[in-house]
This record gives sequence, C-alpha cells and structure tokens, in this order.
Amino acid sequence: MIFKYYDIPALHPADYQCGIVQSRKLCAGMLDCTDCALSAVDEASVVNLLEQYPASAIEAGKANNIALTVQLKDGILSEEEVKQELEEGRPIIVGLSPRGFKVDGIRQHMALIVGYDTSSGDLVLTVNDPLPFEDMIFLWIGSPYVSARASEEAEGQYEVGYEAFRSRLKWTKTLYRMTCTGAGCLSDNLHVTASSAGSDDRAVVQSVLEASAGDFTTLRAGHKAVEAAIGTTWQSTVAFSGAKQCVVRDKDGVSGARWSCQFRFPDRSEADKAVVDIVNRLRSSLPEGWIGTDLDMDSETEIYTKTDKFSASKPGSHSVITLYFIDTKKDGKVKIYLSVENK
Repeated sequence: MIFKYYDIPALHPADYQCGIVQSRKLCAGMLDCTDCALSAVDEASVVNLLEQYPASAIEAGKANNIALTVQLKDGILSEEEVKQELEEGRPIIVGLSPRGFKVDGIRQHMALIVGYDTSSGDLVLTVNDPLPFEDMIFLWIGSPYVSARASEEAEGQYEVGYEAFRSRLKWTKTLYRMTCTGAGCLSDNLHVTASSAGSDDRAVVQSVLEASAGDFTTLRAGHKAVEAAIGTTWQSTVAFSGAKQCVVRDKDGVSGARWSCQFRFPDRSEADKAVVDIVNRLRSSLPEGWIGTDLDMDSETEIYTKTDKFSASKPGSHSVITLYFIDTKKDGKVKIYLSVENK
C-alpha cells in the first residue's frame, strides 16, 4: 500500500508482494510467488524495506529518481500528532502487540492508519489491517478489534477509537514522518486538504458532474488512502452539505472513477429520516435533462445489507447519480452514500 501510494512501481509483474519476495530472495524455486508467505519482521526491518525498495525499482529501470525516508519511534503518537500526519498526507505504520499474538517469534504486528474522524467528539482512527483474524489458524488469538469495539468498514479496514486502539491493541511502535524525495515524487502526495462543503447543493452537483468527464481529476486534493480492493482514494475539494466526508476513487478494471459522499447514523430509523431530505435536495439540484427515480431495492452480503434509494441519469451521459444505504449487520450502524460514477 505504501509503495502504491507513492507511485513506486512493483518490481514484479504480478504484484508488490512478489516484488518484495524477489528483492529479499525468498521462496527460491517456488513457481507461484504469490504463494510465498512473508514472515513477520520487526520495525527496523520494515524501515529498511521502505528505504531499499525504491532503490531496487530504480536499479531495475522501473522508477525514476525517487526515495522514501521514515522515522521510527519507540512509542505512540499523540492525538494531535496523528491528525497532523494524516492531514499532511502521510499514512502511519504502527507496530501492535495484541494479547497472545506472536508470529515467528516476533510479537509485533503491523497495521496502517490511513484516516481519522472527530465528528463524535472523540478521535476515531481508520485502520487498514488485512490479517484474517477470523480464519481458523487465528481463532486461538481472537480479533483484538472486537475487544476494542471497532466497526469493520470493509474487509480488512476498521474504525476504532484512538484510546481503544492504543490500549486494546497495544500500540507500541510507530513509523511516521514518511517523506518522498526526488523527481519521481508526485506533487499530490505532499498534502491532503479538507473538503469544503458547498452551501449551494445545485452548484456542488453541477461541479461534480462537470468533473466526471475527466475522471474527477479537478476535484482531487492529495492522496487519502490506497486499498487493494478499490485502488487510490483522494480527498474531494467539494462536499455535499451534511456529509461526514467526500472522496474521489480512481477507476479500476471493474468500474469507472467515482465521487462519493458518506453520511453516518447510529441506526436505520435516523437514516430513514435523513434520506428523505437528501433525496429532495438532490431532485431540486438536478441539471436540466436529468431524470431522477426513487428506488427501494435490497441486496445482501455476509457483512451488510445495501438498499438503493435513488438514481438519476441523463440520456447520452456516461455519468450516473446514486443514493443508497449500507446497513452493517455486526453493529447496526447505517451509512448513506451519495455517489456520482463515470461509467
């Protein structure tokens, strides 16, 4: 994730893991490099990998002049330090020691803090941690995120309070102040600005639809996160009033680029009230020629129920506006997503 964030290409055609396997000369003779299980390493080894991998990419002719540096801290960051790092576009690698967790004799487990939210009055972290705690081989450990009362936002991504994360997952080490230097660094890695909520719904909708033709590049304000399943996510420069956050997601092999805003509610009853207002605001903000349609269609997954509530399109346009619920089964929390996708 870190290498993709800084636009450092994979050393191997398959993926970054295979590049790491190749650079560390692991699993020699294995036909499929994706089957090579990377063993746990300490934080000093991670620092070395972060700094050496770009050099290997340059040597292989896959990258221009680019280098990463990072600072290792024996301890945690304060709430203000966490917010500053993320606001300045630097994800934070953390070393954790959840109770009973040990791999290859190394107690630390690595996770990545990629975002935060303070709307509840407390600092809530967005943490990417792909370790499959629910798999049989890890059942004896148990998920530390459950005891920390975290909510799983997507597979391998959690929202958890700062204090619970610090104490329950036993945050002990920090890799931070990550810096990219050299001509190969992208300028949009340097800073992440906050979205500005538009006071005029019509103006926001119009600006987003105009930007959709160019994959919303004019609305991007620096990298926010990189997730394996959905690619790169940027903070949006504009937001629909009342939304917790608005982001732009890059197009991938499955779907086109997307601008979306997220609204959060403690339960479905509160969300049901809010969606009526949001739909009315959207209808009154649609440009000429756009046709809105009310919906009420459910689709199920193991983790959540999705309910489509509204859709709008214009004949001949490649863009579509959608509004839908995500009702998380585990904790009952509900999110409303307003999305504009360039198909």
